[in-house]
Amino acid sequence: MPVFHMRHAKKAGGKLTVPVLVTADKVYSDSTDILQFANEFSPQAGLYPQDPELRKQVEDFEELCDEVLGNHARRIIYSFLLSQKREFFNAFPPGCPRGEVFGLKLLFPLFRMLVKRAYKINTESVQRSCVKVGEVFEQVEELLAKEGAYLFGDTLTAADIAFACTSVPVIVPDHYFVQLPDLDRFPQEAQDLVRPFRDSPAGHYAQKLFREDRAQVGSNLRLKG
Repeated sequence: MPVFHMRHAKKAGGKLTVPVLVTADKVYSDSTDILQFANEFSPQAGLYPQDPELRKQVEDFEELCDEVLGNHARRIIYSFLLSQKREFFNAFPPGCPRGEVFGLKLLFPLFRMLVKRAYKINTESVQRSCVKVGEVFEQVEELLAKEGAYLFGDTLTAADIAFACTSVPVIVPDHYFVQLPDLDRFPQEAQDLVRPFRDSPAGHYAQKLFREDRAQVGSNLRLKG
């Protein structure tokens, strides 16, 4: 659960954030580092193109997702989930430690205040975030309009994975690794914020990645092992 995740991350040898990947030789505590490790572990998966120029484009887009899309998408979903305590806790899998769930419920007013302060959540900032997310989605749609089944050619790359994962808060995919709350149960104001992204071509593309490509890339990464 949020807040408690920091203890698990530190215990695993990482920083205060997740994900953390622990291997026999090293601890990777950044999603980009994890993707690059996966690429070295199974180069046949093709997460990063061999062509230097194309690889730079993939890396730049991955950074755009991490630094822009992810932060603004989280602000959008936090703007209404923090006011809907039941839906907030429904967004986490039932297997979360009961003690952590109970603890966060007790600390929820403080947690809500700190997150709102950290993300500077207010009406104006949420609208700005919608614009920023929209700009990234437009860029995705421009890339998809070019030749190739994926953002950078005919192979799924780290750019596609980064886009799918960082867009989760504003597309609420049906085929995520845990069951997310039904968007129809959200307040109408929240639905009005999320549905334009979910129903856009870029939103459909992200959902397709979860629906069709997630299992396949996992299989590819296991080939070498």
